[in-house]
Amino acid sequence: MPTDKIAALQRLPQVAETWQVAWTCLRTWITPPGQPPYRPYLMLVVNLDGPPIVQQEIVLQPPAAEQVRDFLRQAMLAPAAGAGRPRRPTAVEIAEETLAQALAPELAQLGIRGVQAVTPELFQIVADLEEHIAGRKLPPGLLETPGVTPEQVGGLFAAAAFFYRQAPWRFLTDSDTLAVRCPAQEGKLRYTVVMGNAGLAYGLAVYDSWSDLQKVYQGTPPKRLARQMNAQSLLYEQITAVPFADLDALEQYGWEVAGPAAYPVPVIVTRRSRVERPEADQLAWYEAVLRAIPPFVHDHLRPGLGHLRPAEATLTVPTVNGEVAVYLEYPAIPPAPSLIPRRRRS
Repeated sequence: MPTDKIAALQRLPQVAETWQVAWTCLRTWITPPGQPPYRPYLMLVVNLDGPPIVQQEIVLQPPAAEQVRDFLRQAMLAPAAGAGRPRRPTAVEIAEETLAQALAPELAQLGIRGVQAVTPELFQIVADLEEHIAGRKLPPGLLETPGVTPEQVGGLFAAAAFFYRQAPWRFLTDSDTLAVRCPAQEGKLRYTVVMGNAGLAYGLAVYDSWSDLQKVYQGTPPKRLARQMNAQSLLYEQITAVPFADLDALEQYGWEVAGPAAYPVPVIVTRRSRVERPEADQLAWYEAVLRAIPPFVHDHLRPGLGHLRPAEATLTVPTVNGEVAVYLEYPAIPPAPSLIPRRRRS
């Protein structure tokens, strides 16, 4: 850096403040017309001992260390409105090791102690900003559910990619219901519908009981339906519909995705209209069932004959937790009357 610029920074008064500096990919989307969506990046300097935001700047690409260095200089020379007068802090905390190493020599020249440290205060400000932009609390990622591991989510993504490429919706309509028990022996009998034949939404709808399934087919108004049952599904979505925590984890772990419109998003909508993420056992159920349905359709329903034939089978499929036996039946038939719970009279 030129000597005159270093001298200008050294002439600034030094105050007993600790600043934090970082850049992060924001959890929000920019969607320009006719162009792919993208996530912008935020550079931020936070003061732990005064007005919190010293300086901030939105950039379109991940900033290089030199760009962050220039940004930190600007924060000292010209803080944002309301952030105080030009000054030097006594310490700067930097979360990323590489960035801390790049900034250390100049900070030392300025008499500033550069420290690599976690910066929870800074990232809490970022999280608050992201929720303000979204206008709501951002949904949690799959890995935020207790007991869910990266390997398990990776298995789910791989099974979802397999299911998407097999495209069983070419042969099944939303009036074709499968009865599924997973695991085959001790699992609960559920009812599933493969979505996608109409070309509107793709994925798998899941119903915990025959009565829930019938409510949907009987045309129960959506608002009343939402109060009467939990809605479970795994939908294939564009990248902009994926929770940001899942996108960050996907980039970190390299989970498999079949295409730009094939990001799997499993969700549960409760009777109170709360959106929840599946628990570990539910993710394991989806992984096995997504592996089992395509070969069941191909090998047992025989769609190549021009119509689907009734069938039932138990298929053993691979999962990250080992092989799992899945029982499938088509068409699903209602359980015996004695097995259908009676509604209590009030």
